[in-house]
Amino acid sequence: PISPPAAQAHIFALWSRMLWEETRDWPVLARLGQDALRWYKTAHAGDVLSVRLTFQSKQPVSDDRGILIAGHEVLNQNGELVMALMTRTVMAKR
Repeated sequence: PISPPAAQAHIFALWSRMLWEETRDWPVLARLGQDALRWYKTAHAGDVLSVRLTFQSKQPVSDDRGILIAGHEVLNQNGELVMALMTRTVMAKR
C-alpha cells in the first residue's frame, strides 16, 4: 500500500530547512522571498527528498553586495520533481 501523502506545507518546511543547512555559512544579507512556487508530484511519508539548486543570475546592487537569483527543485528518491521555486537573495560580495 502507498503511504499517506505529505502536506505541501511540510515539504516547503523541509526545503526551507535543507536550504538553511546548505547556506548557513554563505554571506547572506537578506532573503527577499520566493517566487513561482509550483507543485508537480505528491510526496509521501517515507520518501527521501533532496534539493537541487541552480544559480540563474546575479545582479549587482552596490560595490559590496548583489542579488543572487536561484532555482530550487525538490526531488524524490526516484529523481521525480516534487516542488520547484525561485529565490532572490541579497549576498555580500567577497
